[in-house]
Amino acid sequence: MSWRDRLDDILLHPVWGFLALVVILFIFFQIVYGFGKLIEAPVLAIFMHQWSNSQLHCTSSLLGELAVGLIQGVAGGIAIVLPYLIPFLFGLSILEDIGYLPRIAS
Repeated sequence: MSWRDRLDDILLHPVWGFLALVVILFIFFQIVYGFGKLIEAPVLAIFMHQWSNSQLHCTSSLLGELAVGLIQGVAGGIAIVLPYLIPFLFGLSILEDIGYLPRIAS
């Protein structure tokens, strides 16, 4: 038996497979959260600094304030979501490429 066959036996086992799934997904989400937490603040600072110095901020009309709020809301949403979404999708593609996702689906 090769090491890959032994690994399949563990990952596909009725009990140890679920334990391996919990451990692997816990580690995966900890890595995604840790990486996203590191880069969220700088990305958010860049987005907010870019829009806080905008010329739209000088307007005092209701339409100008609504435009500023909309732009800052979208920029803040992007700056908060992207640092977590990109590592999540990257890690998910790694799990798919190594063949773990088909193993847990069966």
